[in-house]
Amino acid sequence: MQINKEKTKAFVQQYYKNSEKKLISRIEDYPQLQLEYVELIIQDSTEEVEEYILNLHISLLCRLQPSRVIPVLEEYSTHEFISYNLKEALELCNEYKLTEAVIYINEKVGDVYMSLNRHL
Repeated sequence: MQINKEKTKAFVQQYYKNSEKKLISRIEDYPQLQLEYVELIIQDSTEEVEEYILNLHISLLCRLQPSRVIPVLEEYSTHEFISYNLKEALELCNEYKLTEAVIYINEKVGDVYMSLNRHL
């Protein structure tokens, strides 16, 4: 399935802003497309991004592009409108057994003990 993500996002924001969550769930059978769309929302944000979208983003990254989890968390750690729930991200990274990401998040939240246990 090929769609122009930018035009679709602009269309949804203009006419169906309150239906964006519904659209995201409707494309769940296409996880790569869902990831790309969610990333457009995050990248173009001029207001606070909903926690639902950020959690979905981390979940999709864990599943589809695990090597990007840490860089994404690092990139957006100081962003004005994006605030990942690190507890939720930690649970997702544990679920997908992303040890390096679990260590990174534990260090970010100040849980040095858990981080050291993961290293050992």
